[in-house]
Amino acid sequence: MLKRLSMTVLTGIVAVALLMGLNVLAAKHDWRWDATSNKRYSLSETTKAALASLTGPVHAVAFFRPSEGSSQTEDMLELFAQQSKQFTYEIVDPDRAPFRAKQMDVRQSGAVVVESDGRSDKVVFPDEQALVNAVVKATSRRKSVVRVVTGHGELDVDAPGGHGATTLKKLLTDQGGTVQPITLAKTKTVPDDVDLLLILGPTDNYLDHEIKVLDEYVDRGGRVLVALAPETPTNLDAWITKQFGLKMPSGFVVDTLSQAMTGDAMTPLAQKYSRMPITRDFALMTLFPTSGALLAADGNAATAKNATEPQGLAFSGEQTWLETNIQGLHQGTAAFNPGEDTMGPFWLGAVYEGPARGAGSANATAAAPAAQANATNATVSKAPETRGVFFADQDFLSDDFIVIGGDKDLARNSLNWLLEHESLISVNKPRPVAAFLVMTPLQRAVMTYVPVVIAPLACIILAIVVAMRRRRPRYQRNPGNSGKA
Repeated sequence: MLKRLSMTVLTGIVAVALLMGLNVLAAKHDWRWDATSNKRYSLSETTKAALASLTGPVHAVAFFRPSEGSSQTEDMLELFAQQSKQFTYEIVDPDRAPFRAKQMDVRQSGAVVVESDGRSDKVVFPDEQALVNAVVKATSRRKSVVRVVTGHGELDVDAPGGHGATTLKKLLTDQGGTVQPITLAKTKTVPDDVDLLLILGPTDNYLDHEIKVLDEYVDRGGRVLVALAPETPTNLDAWITKQFGLKMPSGFVVDTLSQAMTGDAMTPLAQKYSRMPITRDFALMTLFPTSGALLAADGNAATAKNATEPQGLAFSGEQTWLETNIQGLHQGTAAFNPGEDTMGPFWLGAVYEGPARGAGSANATAAAPAAQANATNATVSKAPETRGVFFADQDFLSDDFIVIGGDKDLARNSLNWLLEHESLISVNKPRPVAAFLVMTPLQRAVMTYVPVVIAPLACIILAIVVAMRRRRPRYQRNPGNSGKA
């Protein structure tokens, strides 16, 4: 009896010691394991890349009253701090520190102020996206200046809807950039402080003067993102051929695989990408509604030896073809014609990178500091360099389509590459997908009766058997010992 009691007490002491040890380890080391399929409680690759690029201290001050709770925001800030030693944070009660809240222009509980090297940005509704944007804004030494060309039927970055591109504009402003329109016909040259020109689906020809302004801007190392409208060819097609060696032949890409997946053969999808910074590790599907095809004007793709030639960025599938029978497309009778149509794959997007043709001139030298100061990391261009990203479709950048698949990720990565924000190029974590469990009648019966009826009944029967065996005399349980005292 004493031996059994001693074993029980010793077991209890060991169990308590183990629990105390685990508690101490848990307090000293915040171990987490996100078992969700889309890593809902982990940081996205974009956030990790932004935090990994921090070169100076960043401090976040979260204003929360104790009664309101700050667990979600505090957990998020803790993940930020674990990702980078440069990031620190503190929780402040605005009622106990009213002067500090007023100094930081905080008027309500729940706001977070991110500070770095004298710059700050305030987040009223903190979540991962808002916090990482605040970090980028607070650490940017200079705001990116982006101009959107207007006057030729381009997408409107200030008008939401099918012909608007407000989401694209928000991608830039969330990272601290400024986006303004520019009318090339009214200016002699693109201002030196402009980091990027957006040309989003023009439907009217450019004036000769405007083409000259574009030529001068590109020759001194300008950066452009051009989305062409295959429905209405303009003289901008000839301009990208002259400047970047790209051409867009007449016709639309037809994709039979996309028809099976999306119900529309006129929306080719891309699942293959080149291995370059914009699309490194990019595994998302992108869709291009009513897209044309881009080709190298001289038929040669870029290689390591001729890196200044254009190269493909996003590719259509091998089952696609370039349909030139526009009337047949309108009537729904188009089919591949070996004598007239061309089989894919095609470039749905392309890039160009090369030294500025006017490098060494006064204009090119003046443009260089703007691009260098805009870089958030040590990655700085040593000489003026022209960069361009081109798409054979403008619709995928509109508000109606940019949220589909990986279109927004591809657009954001393209903008960051053009602005030399390579550290922010990444792919967001997949969005939660609704999952449905469909069971057969037998499976439903098993799920209902096993835990509710069968398992409890088995426990009861087992308990009865054990109790009956314990109540039987020892000699009946061990007949061989019946003769012993």
